[in-house]
Amino acid sequence: MENFIESLTSEPIYLAIAVVFSIIILLGVIKKLLKIVLVFGALFILWIAYSVWSGNEVSMDELKENFQTGVDNVKKTTTEASEKIKENAIKQVEDKILPKKKD
Repeated sequence: MENFIESLTSEPIYLAIAVVFSIIILLGVIKKLLKIVLVFGALFILWIAYSVWSGNEVSMDELKENFQTGVDNVKKTTTEASEKIKENAIKQVEDKILPKKKD
């Protein structure tokens, strides 16, 4: 890693190329995030329009409650998934490190 940093700082052309690649990657990520935000925004607007046209009233309290419920569900799901991943990783490490008993 030190050699990489040293070569970037000693050669301005390498540094310029690295900056250009970094900007391209950063713009690509921002572009994808923007698309995701736009899709969720469009779905949200369609949900509000459906609620209004079907005769259901949309209140800010209901929106906050639904949003909080969604956030809680995402937290719960990610916590469960991370626990499963952690358990599997520990099991795999134990299987590879600990000697196996022979019968």
